Amino acid sequence: MMYLLDTNILLGILRNNHLKLHTVSILGLTDINDLFIAVVTVGEVWSIARQNGWGENRINQLNQILNEFAIADINDDDVIQRYADIDALVRTDWLVVQLGHQPEIWVKTICG
Repeated sequence: MMYLLDTNILLGILRNNHLKLHTVSILGLTDINDLFIAVVTVGEVWSIARQNGWGENRINQLNQILNEFAIADINDDDVIQRYADIDALVRTDWLVVQLGHQPEIWVKTICG
């Protein structure tokens, strides 16, 4: 089974690389290649890096971590249409509470 990691998990891995191995262990994976990140997550992490003024060492660490994961491409009409359906529903307060903010909706859309 493949797992799509959210931005918060990726940030945790940046703080503590052992978290990646711990995540693999918790999920019972036999192959670290079963962990993916979405292209949206990549954009979010780069935004966080800029917002926080990460230095060269932290940027190098980010690049290294990003190179260790396969990146899920969401440039697929089915994914885009599912996102549009979910985003349209999120305009009610109840669904915002249930689904979270917009980037998390992308993860829910990709994962189904």
